Amino acid sequence: MKHLDRYLETIGIFLPKEQKDDILKELSENILSKMEDKEAELGRQLIGPELFPLYTKVLALNIAIALATAVTLNITLHLPAEGTFSRFIIHAVMQSAAVTFIFALLQSYLNSHPDQWDVLNPKSPASPSLKQAGRISRLESVLQIIIRRYRR
Repeated sequence: MKHLDRYLETIGIFLPKEQKDDILKELSENILSKMEDKEAELGRQLIGPELFPLYTKVLALNIAIALATAVTLNITLHLPAEGTFSRFIIHAVMQSAAVTFIFALLQSYLNSHPDQWDVLNPKSPASPSLKQAGRISRLESVLQIIIRRYRR
């Protein structure tokens, strides 16, 4: 959102000081709404802005695991050094594809059931509680643990 922030900062120079904050807030909301509508219309939002920070952390963790695996295999199996980079790339691409697929499915679920589970705001009335839901599935429990862990 660097471009939007810079745009709003530039516009703010020409606004009256008394109304500046209100105008910038409303303008920002309108622009973000238009951007989200356009993304939804074009189908470009594979992983939304709510899940993206968690996605990048999990992706970085998986790339680190791929690197550690490649190094460990080379050391323990005495593999030739010339294939090391290609093996690492294969592991990294496969893990990245798997993580992206899982997060795309999670985003799709959150988009299709926004009233059932607000994963990013556990205090929201839409969030499940034991009193409301009765029983929570294992998948939902695991996802809540993972998301809360990486949001810290």
